[in-house]
Amino acid sequence: QAQTFEELRDVWAKHAPECDHIHLAAVMKALARVAKRGPVEEGVVGQVSQEVCRRIREFGIRELANVAHSAGIIRRSITGPGGVHAAAVLDAVAPVAERSLPRASAQELASLSWGFAAASIPAPQLFHQLALQVLQRLDSDKSAAGDQVGGFRDQELSMLAWSYATCGERLPGLTAGLADAAGSCTLGHQAMANMVWALGSMRAQQQAMYGLVPGASRVHHQLSPQGLANVCW
Repeated sequence: QAQTFEELRDVWAKHAPECDHIHLAAVMKALARVAKRGPVEEGVVGQVSQEVCRRIREFGIRELANVAHSAGIIRRSITGPGGVHAAAVLDAVAPVAERSLPRASAQELASLSWGFAAASIPAPQLFHQLALQVLQRLDSDKSAAGDQVGGFRDQELSMLAWSYATCGERLPGLTAGLADAAGSCTLGHQAMANMVWALGSMRAQQQAMYGLVPGASRVHHQLSPQGLANVCW
């Protein structure tokens, strides 16, 4: 629950020897939260990252997803050795998470992909297996209800699309699958802006893009200037 880096540093100094994998994932999340607000000490980032890497095989898929998402934020928020430490965490996460993908929730799949893409850390094997998992779920359950399809909410679909577009992984089957899913559910305005940009970046078929026009028209008045720019682009 630490709200400042100083509070987090003191908690870490006092309780580090007692931390298990769940605590370490929580510390990474707290580091990400405070890193977005201001400077953090690279030494503490390094200590936490090294401990996460050392014990990475103890982490379940939920903790792995949370750690990846947090490491992506840290990598984007700070430069220098601190960012390098976050990148090392993601390198450690990739092979362990790959084996756990069938047990991952939709949110965990989205968080994993976002963390690597946000940090610009390539993980082609993980992204390939993750894409297969997403497609399998979308193919096995095409039912759409409101903002969900195949078990994925609109935000999760847009996070996945953004991640694959950002990391440069071009998988035609996934692009088409995400486009079909996006066209069959109700996307919120932020999810719509991210999805349209991502599918455009991944060179989705024109027909798939046309399928998003009604939804984009519905939410256009809610879009931020950046969101409008993404849709127009």
